[in-house]
Amino acid sequence: MNYQITYSAKRSTVAIIVKARQLQVKAPTGTCEHFIAEFVASKRDWIVKQLQRQSALHSEKSQPLDEGVLTLFGQKQPLLLKSDNVSHVRWLDEGIEISIGNRVQNRQEKAKALLLTFMAEELAQFIHIRLGYWQPRMGVQAQDVKVRVYKRRWGSCDRRQRLTFNTLLAGAPKWVIDYVVVHELAHIRYMDHGPRFWELVNQHCVHTQEAKNWLRQRGISLELEF
Repeated sequence: MNYQITYSAKRSTVAIIVKARQLQVKAPTGTCEHFIAEFVASKRDWIVKQLQRQSALHSEKSQPLDEGVLTLFGQKQPLLLKSDNVSHVRWLDEGIEISIGNRVQNRQEKAKALLLTFMAEELAQFIHIRLGYWQPRMGVQAQDVKVRVYKRRWGSCDRRQRLTFNTLLAGAPKWVIDYVVVHELAHIRYMDHGPRFWELVNQHCVHTQEAKNWLRQRGISLELEF
């Protein structure tokens, strides 16, 4: 079993970390490699389970550039890559076209950047429409709205009543995105997740539990691999 060891004078114990389908060991400076090997061997069953779990999750992530398909608002759209004089993304009758400028050296990174920008713009347009619907009904008003890539959250609301939504939500069905919008708008009134908060959310969103379950079970499919 291959693994990488990182020594630190600040550590007092040996720790095993399984991340991105890679095995890492963190140990105090001076720890005997034989001891580390035995420690790793004793945790073999747990390590194998974690690696298998991460491999399964990885297989659920979308690979739009390799697969030639982008899921947008729950619908699979053909993704067409081509070269052009200028880099851009546009809708066509047959799908979404990503054009990469002829002078671009790192075409993969450029395609990734263009795709994420396109997704952010599409999501922002939809969210602004839904905000126009929900804000007067909920009696709240966001002071600012942004879309960006988050690693561990679908949306946020700060104490200045500024909302931020995860770009990757663009791949979710619209009814799931609608739940996230209502959820974050409810935080304008209640910053916690107490009973009054959920009462407000459920008052306006009839599929709260279904949306939460979808994000919990299918959220990994919104993550992209390039």
